[in-house]
Amino acid sequence: MAVDITALVKRRSQLLAMRTPWESGWIEIQELFCPRRSTLLTGAAAGQKLTTQQICAAGELAARDLATFLQGNLTNPAQRWLAFRMRQEELNASNAVQNYLEDTAQRFLNALNASNFIAEFGEWYTDFTTIATSATLMFERLGRAGTFGGFEFETLAPGAYTIAENAAGVVNTIFYDTVMSAGAAQARWGQSVGQEILEKAKEKPDDSVTISRAIYPRKNANGYRADSLGLPWTDCIFDAKGKVIIKEGGFRRFPAIVGRFHKYSGGVWGSGPAHVALGEMQSKNRTRELKLLSFALDAYPETYERKGGVVGGMIREPGARNFTQGNPKEQVMTLASGARFDVTALVEEDMKKTVERCFFTDQIRALPPPDKPSYMTMYEIAKRLEETARLLGPAFGQLISPISHLVETGVAMMAEADALMPMPPELLERPDADVDLVFQGPLALAQKAADVQAIELEIGWAAQMIQNVPQAGSILDNYDLDWLAQHKASVRGVPARGMRGREVVTSIRQRRAEDEAKQAQMQAMMATAEGMGKVAPMIKALQPQGAPAGG
Repeated sequence: MAVDITALVKRRSQLLAMRTPWESGWIEIQELFCPRRSTLLTGAAAGQKLTTQQICAAGELAARDLATFLQGNLTNPAQRWLAFRMRQEELNASNAVQNYLEDTAQRFLNALNASNFIAEFGEWYTDFTTIATSATLMFERLGRAGTFGGFEFETLAPGAYTIAENAAGVVNTIFYDTVMSAGAAQARWGQSVGQEILEKAKEKPDDSVTISRAIYPRKNANGYRADSLGLPWTDCIFDAKGKVIIKEGGFRRFPAIVGRFHKYSGGVWGSGPAHVALGEMQSKNRTRELKLLSFALDAYPETYERKGGVVGGMIREPGARNFTQGNPKEQVMTLASGARFDVTALVEEDMKKTVERCFFTDQIRALPPPDKPSYMTMYEIAKRLEETARLLGPAFGQLISPISHLVETGVAMMAEADALMPMPPELLERPDADVDLVFQGPLALAQKAADVQAIELEIGWAAQMIQNVPQAGSILDNYDLDWLAQHKASVRGVPARGMRGREVVTSIRQRRAEDEAKQAQMQAMMATAEGMGKVAPMIKALQPQGAPAGG
């Protein structure tokens, strides 16, 4: 079914109108917490100075600390931050299944690190911690002969897009604009751009035009169609001003990775720590401004001159010669500003701490400053990280959904392009099998640390009981030690290839038992033979002289 351009343009206008009330707040936040991301909302020209409203950088530094902390602990390219696990436990016991899941995770991470994911998702985290809503588009890049060539990401700037949700509160629609020259638009889409852009490309090819793109669920999707127009998600590129459909296509799955720090019921856009810290940061910014004005008055104070007391007027320059009528101290005087810099410093420090608490910066800085000796043990540092992880629990929960969507979309792209290893027979025979994503970054592992601590404490207690009371050895019968070992390794992020499945462990134990039984049997036979060898001379000695040996 062809796209109705009139309805499409109308819906775009409606979504933009719904976004408008949020924009003023975003501008205030970005001016203080991330000025470089405010160009579209403020209408700043390329290269224009963006920090005119920012006197104090404490807010930007706090937001940056939280963004880099989340990225470094959740999707750090230097670490293996994800793994897969079957929901059906019996499949997790198979080494073939574990190796397949391990290989799939590694191939996905390799493709991710080979793309522009690190740079683009860094901007995604920045928007997530400032205006509390972030959006990145994920596309497949074709390789040679139509093979899988990797991923390509594009993080949308605040003010460039608008979103809508389905009934479950999940974002399933995104409209966004791209500004480019008329000549570039014609070179990319040819005659499809419409007469208005074609004329502009001919007369003024460097003039800017706005190209819109809409991605939303397709009504009556026909999966039997061979082309992209039957796919579940409509992808429409159009000129809203000229009401021209430039290109229509589709996606198998929603390509937008949308994150929201907190989302209130009934709302579409997110709310985050910058919304909480905005008032405090505005006060701190104004306090710093007044402090600098007071400092200027003290450093270069105003003068009060007796009328006619200075000949030719005052020259305030180094080495200047001024002539006065009489004693200079009686002809010229200055007044102290009366500024209380000590009080201002205390107020500023209190405001800074409040802003940092809003962004969890006080918890993030677990290590001591580099200019001071370390006063924390490794155990204390680990405990601080766990405490930070618990405080960031709500934000971590909001990140699970978009990052899970990122992984599911990427793995599906690779599977459809035959970029994964063949699936083992155990999975081919179980079409009902489900795969779960397991986060293995430091923040995720810290949140699961309670399980590891409980296991270590319980087994430690049992070992102590057995050591003190030997009769208590049967207490271990209460624990499934194999399951506890596997669970502890999984929580700590041990690679699956380093752990044997239960089938392999059972086989190893069976062979070991058989070997031990054979060895025991051989030792028994040797002992019997040795005993017979020692008894034979004794029997011979006890026999009467001349008696037959057998009788």
